[in-house]
Amino acid sequence: MNFDDALEDLGSTVKGGTLKITWSDCGDSTYHGKVKSLSPDTLAIGQKTTITGSGTTDEQVTGGSFTITAKVGPLSPTYSGEVCTAKTFNLPLGAGSVSWDGVKCPVAVGAVDVAVDVSLASAIPASLAKATITAKATDASGGNLICMSLQTAPSESIVV
Repeated sequence: MNFDDALEDLGSTVKGGTLKITWSDCGDSTYHGKVKSLSPDTLAIGQKTTITGSGTTDEQVTGGSFTITAKVGPLSPTYSGEVCTAKTFNLPLGAGSVSWDGVKCPVAVGAVDVAVDVSLASAIPASLAKATITAKATDASGGNLICMSLQTAPSESIVV
């Protein structure tokens, strides 16, 4: 039995489609960074998609740390690393991977982009298509830097 067959045995699947992405800035007034936009607003299943959050920071970023929590069904793994260093994490159950591209430190006060590469397996259980991913970062002195929450769901098909 191959990987795709094993996943199909777990339930209905979404194959070769896209997931819709919605997002929000989950930071409050204590955060130095604000997310203004996210691109793209869909995620292709079976291939790598680079998701870029754009925003601003009111302080120079010379370092710090990040955590990414992926709530997928009953699973809620947390990954962490250094803000300025790229790092890749494998998702549970062979569902794919998430790569933090790292911020090119130092980052000056003003505009900043943060990219994450997401690769999902070509066949995933429908239950895994809905996820909430929260990325938080702190600055070199432990202060709140940025918080962004992403929600994914299967794109709706329009039947004519």
